Order: sequence, then C-alpha cells, then structure tokens
Amino acid sequence: MDIQEIARRIVEDRSEIRESTFIHTYGLIKEQIYAALARGENVDLGFGQLSIRVKGQFESASDSFDPERNAFNIVFTPSARTRQLEQHLRAYKKTEPTRRHPILTEVCTYDSMGNRDAAFNTVRSDNPYIHLIGFNIKVMGDHPDCKLRFRSADGKTVVEPAVLILNERNHLLAGLRTPLTPGEWTAELGTQFQFSYHLYKEPRYTSHDFTVTDCDSYTVQDIHHPDNA
Repeated sequence: MDIQEIARRIVEDRSEIRESTFIHTYGLIKEQIYAALARGENVDLGFGQLSIRVKGQFESASDSFDPERNAFNIVFTPSARTRQLEQHLRAYKKTEPTRRHPILTEVCTYDSMGNRDAAFNTVRSDNPYIHLIGFNIKVMGDHPDCKLRFRSADGKTVVEPAVLILNERNHLLAGLRTPLTPGEWTAELGTQFQFSYHLYKEPRYTSHDFTVTDCDSYTVQDIHHPDNA
C-alpha cells in the first residue's frame, strides 16, 4: 500500500480533506524528515523512530570519527504499538508473482476538489498536474534514461515535466510548464528502481498510451502545489 491508497481510504472514511491535499502534505512532511536526518537529528514518527547511529570500532573513548573505519547508519525502531501488531500477523501463501519491472496502468488528472476531471486514462490539457499510476514506477538512478517524458502520437513533440511533485513506488505526480495539446500521447518512463532500493545496473522501461482532451489554455502559477490546479 502506498500513500495514494492511504489517502484514498481516509477520504472514503468521510474526511472533508481532499485526497490531493493529503498527498501534497505528505510530500512536504517527507522532505522535512529528510532535511532533519541530513542535519543529524533523530526523527520520531509516532509509530517508530528514525535514529542516526555510528558503525565501526573506536580505539578509546576519546577516539575521533574516522571515515576509513566508521560510517553513519540510519535505523528504524518500531514503537511499542507497532511491535504489538506483530502478535496479530498471520502468514499466507502468495500466489501472485512479484512484479519487478515498472508498469504504468493509468494516466489521469484531478480537479480542484480532488476528483478525476476526465474519463479513465484521459487528462485535460488545462490541468498542469498529471498523475501516473502503476507498479515500481519511482524514478531513480543516474542513467540518462531514468526520467519521465510525454511523447505525442506523431513523435514530433516530447514534453518533460518541470518537476516531479510526487515520486513514489506506485504513484507519480508530474508538474508541467508546457501544456499537452489535445490528441493521443504516450507516457514513457525509465528507472533503475527496485523495491529493495538496490538499484538495477541498467534502466527498466515502460510506456502507456493516454488521451488529452480539448480544453482552454492555462497559465501555471505555481507548479509546486497541486491544489492550485
């Protein structure tokens, strides 16, 4: 389960907050967590704590940190309630094969109320925030092909996002500066991501066709906030 599914379930429980707001807020919180860890701070998440520890040996109490012998390690320690859940877990046989390659299943847009504003697998050209749903689609890796782009059906136009507002395993949210013209398009994605976070040596690829509906032109005020769409 990813953050999009969590947000969807919260909204289904009659929350007055939009799904897109939950997702955007989560992205902001996540960046603050990364920043805190980069400053050397431990982070209490409520259901557990991220702690920074030092690995390696020290010859004495006054011995200094030596990058040749020591390294920092970020450790997750579950809370007491999280550990209690272990007692209620049950094993079952998994019959569905594990998905390893990236797979795109849908490309869509949402309106200002957090609802899809077009038919299935269709986006509006006046909406600069494009959601991509799938499996193992997190964009990671230093290979030049590790990126997301949109290609028109005739192959003459290629648009790359100005920013990936959300970059999760099963959900991407791309912010565009250049609108997609009405017609048929293909989302193309390359990534070295795999679930263990040990990157593949070579990128894995996926693509997905979708339709852009005819809408009025728009002006992007702030591509970093999906609720402004």
